[in-house]
Amino acid sequence: GTKIHQVAENVDGIMWARGARQSSPYKTYGYSFYEFRTLDGTIFRYVRRPDGSVIEEKAESPKSRYLISQNPPSAIGSDFSKHDFVINEVPSNRELARHTRIFYRGGWFSKFYGGPGLTMQSCPYPDTFDSGRFISTVLKPSIREGKSNGGA
Repeated sequence: GTKIHQVAENVDGIMWARGARQSSPYKTYGYSFYEFRTLDGTIFRYVRRPDGSVIEEKAESPKSRYLISQNPPSAIGSDFSKHDFVINEVPSNRELARHTRIFYRGGWFSKFYGGPGLTMQSCPYPDTFDSGRFISTVLKPSIREGKSNGGA
């Protein structure tokens, strides 16, 4: 389920703890920049320019005050796993929100719940979690209809 402790307003940018390159993530969420750290520690930042185009920058350090992470699955017994999607404020590391999902990974329970071929079912099923909606609900973008409202 989802637990939101605090909502942040006028957020200019976000950072993923680990990520893959995306060409225009701020268009999806409405932020002026989007950062991610690769597995080797390199930080990339996508910045929205006034003309609407996007540039990719290699950054020395993160600019965002908010870190989004998807924690590695943790086992719950032999047949289930827990997956957490977390938004923290940087540098305090204070948690603003968390969405937790439980996945069924097979095992003896599959005989009674869908047969032996069933793997990685989420609870609740079907899983309707929308990470983009979750992020923009907790971290309200500063850009609205192409205009910046300032902010952090």
